Amino acid sequence: MYEKGSVFQPKKQVSPSIVQVYLWNGEYDLARETIREWRAENPGNKYAISLAPHPAIMTGDWKQAKALLDDALQLLPDDPIVVSSQGVFYALTGKHEKALECMAKACASPKSFGHAHHTYYQIACILALSGKRETAFEWLERSVTTGFACWPFFLKDHCLKNLHGLAEFDLLVSSLQAKYPEHLGLL
Repeated sequence: MYEKGSVFQPKKQVSPSIVQVYLWNGEYDLARETIREWRAENPGNKYAISLAPHPAIMTGDWKQAKALLDDALQLLPDDPIVVSSQGVFYALTGKHEKALECMAKACASPKSFGHAHHTYYQIACILALSGKRETAFEWLERSVTTGFACWPFFLKDHCLKNLHGLAEFDLLVSSLQAKYPEHLGLL
């Protein structure tokens, strides 16, 4: 819908939602380009800045991810969404103690500019990558109950691979599939 409607938007103003869709679909080049355009239109936009590291994190471009995380942390040093993103970066690069420190810092901050369910999801990722499957699943469940029920992404996200095969994970995904069928967004 965004792509069809963008022809009517002369400045091609970017919606944060489309970047997330690109990320969740594994369309990292589109996500990077959209974020680049977004930041060119509005260089100080905290949503664009906070999402900018994600394509690099999700593709393992650690040097770029670190630079973009450092940039985001300059603007939003204590924001749970950014701090938990840094935690995912550390967990993916094998620095589990640093990842858990980021998780604790994100949990200690009561306020964020974004939706808390994204922070909860990233905490689930940190814990899953750190081998804490049961606690990771509890945070994933918390993410779902507070608004992030994107089950197709749960199945694709390599950060949650550790949870696949858990009976609770399988039950959660199947219940979400029944409630939100894959074709729903295509209607």
